[in-house]
Amino acid sequence: MISDFALLLSQEGITLAHRTAGGWVSLGHVPLMDKQFSDRLAELQSKGHEIAGDRFMTRIVLPDDQIKYLSLPHSDDDSRDAAIKEALERETPYLQDELAFDWEDGDDGLKVAAVARDTLHEAEDFAVQHGFNPVCFVAAPDDIQFSVEPFFGMSDWSTVNLPEQTEPEAELVKVRLDSTLPATPVALNDDEFEEDPEPEEPQGEIESPLQVLRPSLGPASRSAPEGDAAQSL
Repeated sequence: MISDFALLLSQEGITLAHRTAGGWVSLGHVPLMDKQFSDRLAELQSKGHEIAGDRFMTRIVLPDDQIKYLSLPHSDDDSRDAAIKEALERETPYLQDELAFDWEDGDDGLKVAAVARDTLHEAEDFAVQHGFNPVCFVAAPDDIQFSVEPFFGMSDWSTVNLPEQTEPEAELVKVRLDSTLPATPVALNDDEFEEDPEPEEPQGEIESPLQVLRPSLGPASRSAPEGDAAQSL
């Protein structure tokens, strides 16, 4: 099962991207500070349904500030996972079973990408709430960090709604800066998704998939008080 849509999350906003013959193109971006955040997300979701109908599903692309990247020495097959888990527990404030990770074996050693499972749950809850049908969790780092798509597993939504698993892909979700949709029979109005030069302050609390996500996977510091900055990812 391959999804041709990606939901890119960031501290700035939400982007829905669509895979075309020319690469990944943006269907629209909604800033977190948009005063009509939920309504704009609904319009963005409608674009995906106009293109794919009932087959509209997204890969959740997590921002790099939610991911811990490590470089480790080569390990043999029998000890690789144990070495990665030990390194992650040493370098983050999380226990082994609290993290999801992927790795790539390169010329200079192992490249590891890891994310807190709490982050995955929070991102999925947000995507499901707004009808983006999330199938899996991935990242799109610079090639110097990872040359293929780091894959953090399937979503709970997919295990209930899909008959088959989504496979990791070699292609990173990189949205072209000059991306425009090719001509289609579907009338898509991209103008309504242009970001205002000076977005107005939203009324009430900002709704965001990142409200409880930690800012980055930092050094381990379990002795710090709960909520302390040293406990952030």
